[in-house]
Amino acid sequence: MKNSSHFFITDHLFHQTISCPLKLHFNLDEDTTSKRRDPFRQLNKLALRDAIAQRFSDLKQTDDRVEKAAEQTQKWLELKNVTICGAVIKTDQFLTRIPILRKQGDELTVMQVHGKLNKHGARVFSNSDHRSHSITRYLLKAAYRCYVLQSAMPNLSFRAEFFMPNAQFKSEVDDLFQQAVGRESIPDLCIQQLAELFPGVDGTESVYGVMNNLPPSHVHRKFSNGTVGDASSLLLKQLDTSREEWVPGIHDGCKYCQFRMGGDQNRKGCWEKFYPADNLKHGDNHTYELIGHTPDISRPTENYFQENIELPAGLESLEKIKSLPGNIISIQQRRALQLLKVKGHKTPLLWGKPLLKKVQNLKYPLHFIDFEAATTPVPMAKGRGAYDPILFQFSCHTLFKNGKITHTEWLDEDDSSYPHASFIEAICSIPKSEKGTFVQFSPFERQTFYRLLREIEAHDVTTDQTRKKFRSLITGDLNGGSNRFFDISKLVRDGYYNRFMDRGLTLKESLVNILKVSKRLGLDVPSSVKLHDKEFDLSRLSGNGIIVNPYKELSDGDVNIGDGAVAMNAYLSYKSDLISEEDRKLIPVLLKRYCALDSYSLYIIFSHFLELFREFTESGEILLMNEIDSE
Repeated sequence: MKNSSHFFITDHLFHQTISCPLKLHFNLDEDTTSKRRDPFRQLNKLALRDAIAQRFSDLKQTDDRVEKAAEQTQKWLELKNVTICGAVIKTDQFLTRIPILRKQGDELTVMQVHGKLNKHGARVFSNSDHRSHSITRYLLKAAYRCYVLQSAMPNLSFRAEFFMPNAQFKSEVDDLFQQAVGRESIPDLCIQQLAELFPGVDGTESVYGVMNNLPPSHVHRKFSNGTVGDASSLLLKQLDTSREEWVPGIHDGCKYCQFRMGGDQNRKGCWEKFYPADNLKHGDNHTYELIGHTPDISRPTENYFQENIELPAGLESLEKIKSLPGNIISIQQRRALQLLKVKGHKTPLLWGKPLLKKVQNLKYPLHFIDFEAATTPVPMAKGRGAYDPILFQFSCHTLFKNGKITHTEWLDEDDSSYPHASFIEAICSIPKSEKGTFVQFSPFERQTFYRLLREIEAHDVTTDQTRKKFRSLITGDLNGGSNRFFDISKLVRDGYYNRFMDRGLTLKESLVNILKVSKRLGLDVPSSVKLHDKEFDLSRLSGNGIIVNPYKELSDGDVNIGDGAVAMNAYLSYKSDLISEEDRKLIPVLLKRYCALDSYSLYIIFSHFLELFREFTESGEILLMNEIDSE
């Protein structure tokens, strides 16, 4: 434990601790610190803050280094009027970094930039806003900042203002995002547009209310209904006591806590250390890991472990689970199978419903396609509003009847233009795209095709030839122009189960679980596939009984793009030129690898379903047990 006399409580530590006292200690442990999973997200947040702050003529920007920024802030606050971006205020033991701090005479205003839409263009928070989870979280952030400010400068008065995107805003200029975000100098018209997009909302009264009465819905019961000052005193007390004295008991916040489970390097998680599941074989299988939505559960500790949860009536055995009527595998059945597994009962290695046979009837060529989209509060094109989606990438693996596979990919690498015209032209270049079936893993791609068609028919953004070609992709030649899209995620969700499917049914989880069961069954796994520039051998990744997450193999050095959120933020950082020259070369490569693995994963899932029927059954269900019935 760090010595409290040489340590500052930051914004992050304060908010972590009031949500659960144990988080302070886990945050302070050097072996639990890790690099940001998404380093680009913070870059984008800071760039948006800087763009909004340019509306103030007396703006000063602090250094990235905290100590230097604190010195600059102290010096600039001697001015009568000043606006400081990234101000750092500290007292003996508390430190806060304020997004925008404005001084006008003897009044200080804490200004925060947030992403939640201001749906009605309100200029002050209403009673209904106070019931919003997001707004309350914003108020908590400001409340701590105002507390530190009052402690450091008790003779000044304080206000709080929040900038949130106006839902009614439509950009009057082209390339507002490209001209404003990440730019040191913004044209006057763009500054005016940003002021209309992000009007200030006065939250002073609401912030003082939270300062004097912490909301029980957002803080741990040890801090609820007290003041920010009370919580700060308790936090300092905790800093100098052993964490064993502060074990607060399991609570609602545990579900999403990053410290609940163990981490890398054999680090024990919070529950393993403080709430051990004595006499349980599977104490790391918590109720929160049951697949699907976790309903409210009773408070007794034993109900927080799957092994102690009673099986639902009618689902007490594999035979009863399997005998339920219906053509699908329901979430309730999946949850019951999880409980059977941790209790040591027999569970199938693999269970498939007849609807999996739909893959045998798809019309070739099969276009396994994946789109990537970004949303940002600052529009990229004239006439657009906050969070209008931008299609910035796709990958398509096309499988022909003769077994040949081709790959088509596209990424927006232009740092200025709006990408949809180029996106549509690239989609039209997919070989035989007007024939066969588009296979996707959600409704998103199909919906996007129709959205783009409406866009090009309403606006003159493509040639007539391209428009005609794109329209043909939707109608095609399948059954006289019927739906050409096939959502394979429905088969995963409703018709397929394997013993490793314990967490979720996303594309990435499905890929890894199918690799695992394929290895167990000795099924062929596609190997030697080239994903953009990198050769992948998925059979190697699943060798020796150990499954390596293939998405982690995409990284180079410290940069990894392993999910859609990171991909989006990496693209936005690239688009606004926030990154180093080295990362500008690397990010397009990683994005292309990532999207290519997504579309190839669709092919793997399809091939797996096809092989099951070739190898194990001619009709009816598939039910495969294994010599090891529970693990």
